[in-house]
Amino acid sequence: MTIYDLHSHWGTEKAYPLRGKAQQAKQVDIWKTECTFFSTDEMAAYFRLNEVKVMLDYGFTRELPIAEVKVLHDEMIAFAKANPDVVLGNWLQLNPDDTAASLDELERVRNADAGIVGLAVSAVGNRRLITHESFTPFYEYCVEHHVPVMAFVGYTGVGAGMPGGHGIVLELSHPRYIDELAARYPALQIVAARSAWPWQGEMIATLLHKPNVWFELHGVSPKRITEDLKHEIRGRLKGKIMYANDFPMLRYEKIVGDWRAEGYSDDVLQRIFTGNAERFLNLIKARQ
Repeated sequence: MTIYDLHSHWGTEKAYPLRGKAQQAKQVDIWKTECTFFSTDEMAAYFRLNEVKVMLDYGFTRELPIAEVKVLHDEMIAFAKANPDVVLGNWLQLNPDDTAASLDELERVRNADAGIVGLAVSAVGNRRLITHESFTPFYEYCVEHHVPVMAFVGYTGVGAGMPGGHGIVLELSHPRYIDELAARYPALQIVAARSAWPWQGEMIATLLHKPNVWFELHGVSPKRITEDLKHEIRGRLKGKIMYANDFPMLRYEKIVGDWRAEGYSDDVLQRIFTGNAERFLNLIKARQ
């Protein structure tokens, strides 16, 4: 079966998600893998080999001038159109302080017909809560056009071990702000991204309470998630969890294998790998 990967990155040297040699050198310590660059053809072949269909995220475009972002997005669109069998779509990270230009770019990419388009919002990357007023025009656009929003929660490996954590304040990614956002925009489909550790209980509560919140667990092996989350995946949350990998820092052979080795039933694994993503895509009226 095709596995839907709701969050991975580009493996090319130009677009590698860990920016600069200092962050790339930390990959071995944090993810226990080597920093290895791929060509775009090698990326597509690797996705094809592992029978995945992936949502890609540059992860750093919010920091760039819009002219540079457009160049990267053109490359993204071309890659998606050349490889529709393995590219599900793309998450866009845009500068919330350049509102008009960023919204125009979101509209341009959405109209490019290159797969699903979602908006990714990083509290730690933007140095502000996801509920900050600067994001309001973006959320309103997403509600109107059935664009999903991904918001990152919990611990991040980015900046880990660097002086001051590279300026990252982890509390900005507390799940309480996902809960607030979901209450404010009940028609907005929100994907909470990453394990929400160390606030796993709060994330579980939000997922149970808010029908418009989904959960993916990129960046961590399922062996390392908390026992209370493992319990809920088999029960009350079995319809809410979607697979995500975090390529190129983590590889499918490892993470897919770890999911299969955890002892989940075939029904639960089918939901995680495929079924829940299909329901999510139907809700946002996306073509699959």
